[in-house]
Amino acid sequence: MLDTIDVGKSTAKRGDPAESCSTKYPAESDDREIGMQIDEALEFLKAHQPMGPTQTIPQSEIDAYDAALELFIETPDDRCVALFLNSFGEGDLDGVYVQVEDVITEFDPALVLPHLKQALGSPRDSVRYWCAQIAAEFPSADIALELIDIAKSNDFDLRSAAVSALAQIEDETVSAFLEQMSQTEPDPELRALLAEILAHRESKKMD
Repeated sequence: MLDTIDVGKSTAKRGDPAESCSTKYPAESDDREIGMQIDEALEFLKAHQPMGPTQTIPQSEIDAYDAALELFIETPDDRCVALFLNSFGEGDLDGVYVQVEDVITEFDPALVLPHLKQALGSPRDSVRYWCAQIAAEFPSADIALELIDIAKSNDFDLRSAAVSALAQIEDETVSAFLEQMSQTEPDPELRALLAEILAHRESKKMD
């Protein structure tokens, strides 16, 4: 198992989780009924790439997104992976976005990583921010360059999320970048995190 360092996750854009507005699906639902529900949720996500800004989006759309999350947590369907990864709009959707990770981590990394790589390269900061958070659960050199690019952002939240994900990736290119970043990072909090990550890596070399 990969030896990881617990660097936490940036919470700068997350609010308190909203009350669950999830829809309950009867255990005895037949395959046809569940299939219709899944198709409806997929169509909703396809129509919201991404969701609108949290400050202006109707509550009904937040409720529908939350219901889709609950459905795919209970009934995983790999068609939802790319749709969720590219669904993040501005804000935190009243605390709902943080739950997307619960859906994505249900799937094998081999399935998730190509979609995550694409989403990390999105032109939308909101997509890149939340996907960088999720990337910490899928440490792979395959997404290192995308995360390094995010870590070069002028936005602190983006840099912090990317560094937290990069900390989980054992790769020489990543280590070299984190060393370089530790010399130039303007934020003292993030510099301290980088120093902790680098010290952890150095101690592993000596084991």
